[in-house]
Amino acid sequence: MTLVEANNIISNLSNYSDDEIIKIYHSIYKTLIDNYCYIEAEEFAILLVKKIKDVDQKVIIIRRYLFSPIKLYSLFKAVGGLCFDEKVKVFKKLFKNYKFESVNELLDIPNNLKFGTELEYSDSSCNAIELLFDSDTINALMMAIGINDDIIDRISKNTCFKKSNDHNKAVFTIEMVDDRFPELSTMVFNNNFVDLNTLKAYYSIMYILKAKVNSCTALHINVGVDYFENNSDCIKYLLSIWGECEELFYKIANKENTVIRSYASDMAIQIKDNINRTLNENYPIKLDNMDDYYRFLYNIQVRDDLLVLLKFPNIEDSNEFEKYLSAEDEDVRYQVFRNMFNYSGKDIMGRVKCKSVNFNHLSCDNGLDGRIEFRMFDNIMDFDTILSNITLIGKVMYVCKELANNNCTLLEKYNNLLNRDVSEEDKLDLLLDLLFDDDKRDIFKRRWESVKDNTYYNRFYSSTETFIPIHKEKQLKKTTF
Repeated sequence: MTLVEANNIISNLSNYSDDEIIKIYHSIYKTLIDNYCYIEAEEFAILLVKKIKDVDQKVIIIRRYLFSPIKLYSLFKAVGGLCFDEKVKVFKKLFKNYKFESVNELLDIPNNLKFGTELEYSDSSCNAIELLFDSDTINALMMAIGINDDIIDRISKNTCFKKSNDHNKAVFTIEMVDDRFPELSTMVFNNNFVDLNTLKAYYSIMYILKAKVNSCTALHINVGVDYFENNSDCIKYLLSIWGECEELFYKIANKENTVIRSYASDMAIQIKDNINRTLNENYPIKLDNMDDYYRFLYNIQVRDDLLVLLKFPNIEDSNEFEKYLSAEDEDVRYQVFRNMFNYSGKDIMGRVKCKSVNFNHLSCDNGLDGRIEFRMFDNIMDFDTILSNITLIGKVMYVCKELANNNCTLLEKYNNLLNRDVSEEDKLDLLLDLLFDDDKRDIFKRRWESVKDNTYYNRFYSSTETFIPIHKEKQLKKTTF
């Protein structure tokens, strides 16, 4: 078939019966591809899905020509032209191997702890997802895989594609200035079945659309600080636990036998040394106002990184740079940090946030509020792992509050955790004893065991040693006679 013949048939497709089209459409498609008419071939596939009445044939065409992450926009353009019942039938056949199973067990975290997730993906299209949500096509897809009506209604009405301060909205945005890297920031959740199933529904949508994760894509877990009820002692305990065990959190952050993503060393940088410097200085951890907040942020997330911030585009200032170089103490350096906000506070915060734990989003205007972001996790197409990671952070928050409220049992375990003359494995056991009193601890012990000897994690060890790291244990054994 020549290209002229193919284009002639396409122009007069309405004159052909479905049976006639089914016999020749692949030859037409192949002719277009062979002549490098890729856009025209995709438009032809969209036309076929709309024109042919038989649902099975529609699905065959979609699977053959449109069902891939890079063609999602065309897929939704094709299905979007069908009536609602047809959409449901097409999606049921297209995703026949996936059945949504509701979450039927609450997480082992406080029910009043607010949390949310930021899930980064690759090899997908934010524009295509927006097209999916722009009509009842998303409702048809969710109905087809068995999501209940209440969750369908909630998601379809509360998903947007521009940054929003409405915590009841989920938002898809483009990560890394590239449409192929969508990020889903969920609405604020609590530990209840409606919220957990809403989270799973979002995950399921991305899963069946064949979204990918890679060495760049992260899972950020955010938790509400209002859970601490304005008690800054909870923050002190959080810092103390993190300052003792940060390296261990990197190793237990991901599914068993999974090495942490390469971008973590840039996007989830260690804060252990800053924490221990702050605690050793006996600097008061108080968060009564925004001045307290900025000093806290400097102490925990900036310090030696200040030089990097001074070199940022649009921020560089020779006077501040000289002040930094000549500064003899942290108080002077902190003033340099505060002065930089006169130039571009937003740019600075964008850099400061890239820590294992990010306190950028705290608010101290009217008491301790806002959220804490835990950034070391990788995103993964495994919902149970996502729930386990939320549970890990939820237990950390719970323990910090209980310690601040003088829970004697946990205080004894916490004091044991402060022992630094222990092996890495012993330190992990002390941490898990503090956080868990059931077999859930085994999940995280197995994670550690699967990567404990991987030298890639050496980059996450800090100069402040709060236990004897695995690699140093081995060196000690080699030199012991």
